[in-house]
Formats: sequence, C-alpha cells, structure tokens
Amino acid sequence: MKCTIILPKGLPAGLQANAAAILGITIGKKLPHIVGEDVYTADGKCHAGITEYPVPVLCQTPEALTEIYEKAKQDKRLMLSISVDILKSKICKI
Repeated sequence: MKCTIILPKGLPAGLQANAAAILGITIGKKLPHIVGEDVYTADGKCHAGITEYPVPVLCQTPEALTEIYEKAKQDKRLMLSISVDILKSKICKI
C-alpha cells in the first residue's frame, strides 16, 4: 500500500501542518490497519500507533490539485479522502 498527501502549494507552514494532520486522521479512520503498534523508546516512553508506512507530503498548485483529483477519482483502486473544493472551503481557505 502507498499513501501520499498532496496539499496546495503556497500555504503557510501552519496551515500545511493542519491540513496534513486532518488528512492523516481521515486516512487512519478509513484505513485503520495503517495505524501501527505502539513503539517504545529505550527508556520506556510510549509513542502510540506509529505507522510503518511512509506518508510523503507533497505540494502542488490548486489547479494541479484539481487535475490530479479529477484523474484519481476515475481509478477505483484509489482512496481519496477529500476533494480540492472541501480543502479550499473547510481547511485552508485558499
């Protein structure tokens, strides 16, 4: 399985982090197997649910995001967690 988060280019770092966190939570809910086991440090501190899957976070222009989303929703093998319109209106206000 591969997972990628693609955000609008040009967002301030705080909004990028917020959008990535929200999308990560959505992915964890839709694909609970992606949430890994707890991981413990050498001194016994717990880090809950660390995934074993890499999740690159990429940025694209809003126009490119729309194009990517429209193409991706045609492929039934892909899980899309949010549309560009929802991202624009609810999370990022772009």
